[in-house]
Amino acid sequence: MLTDANLARKRVWSCCPEQVSAENPLQEAVLTALSVRDPDAPPVTDDKGNIEPDPELRRDYENVPLPPVPVDLEVDVKDRLFTVEYRSTIADYMDAEVLPYVLGRVG
Repeated sequence: MLTDANLARKRVWSCCPEQVSAENPLQEAVLTALSVRDPDAPPVTDDKGNIEPDPELRRDYENVPLPPVPVDLEVDVKDRLFTVEYRSTIADYMDAEVLPYVLGRVG
């Protein structure tokens, strides 16, 4: 059993060197099929030591509600985004929907 993702990847790729490619979906499918997820394992890193994103985490997008104020179509929206109405609406949303779920939050 291998616990190092990079070593496992190299061993899988060594079995079929003619298929080695960083963009090869077959290699990644074989590696995924042979892998077992361990939530207590350290983060997986690339060859440079950068942490790789977890493919099982959902990549959600948030729809932040906007304040009920009339909107003009302007080229530069910075002035509108820094108004009290927008800032308070976004701050309320962050307090209710984001910050309660942040791990290691101080305060």
